[in-house]
Amino acid sequence: RAAGLTLITLLSLVPLLVLIFAIANGFGYSDDLKQAMTDFADDLPPDLGEVVMRIHALVDSVRFTALGVGGTLVLVWTSFALFTRVEHAFNHVWRARRRRSWLRRISDFIALIVLVPVLVLGPVPKNCS
Repeated sequence: RAAGLTLITLLSLVPLLVLIFAIANGFGYSDDLKQAMTDFADDLPPDLGEVVMRIHALVDSVRFTALGVGGTLVLVWTSFALFTRVEHAFNHVWRARRRRSWLRRISDFIALIVLVPVLVLGPVPKNCS
């Protein structure tokens, strides 16, 4: 299960970051998020920092106007699939007998993707340096 979770997480990392950057861009915090990601990459070892910067370049190159409705739906589905896989892994580790309802999963997913970036970046003044 750990190997499968690692693979799914790595494959879903770029689509998840694209979704987060799109939401941050909608609220005007895209540049702040890019700067934070660059600062994070500077603190890592050189090889890992290069990987983070490549992911940054991939995320930065995505244009939602070219993506279309189908691509956006696939992007949201991929992000939701990542959260579902993580939940299954935690349920297995903790031996949970019942799963959460779909309504609860979707509401938690929306809260994580939409509300958390807003709450984290909300107190940051937009024009601070």
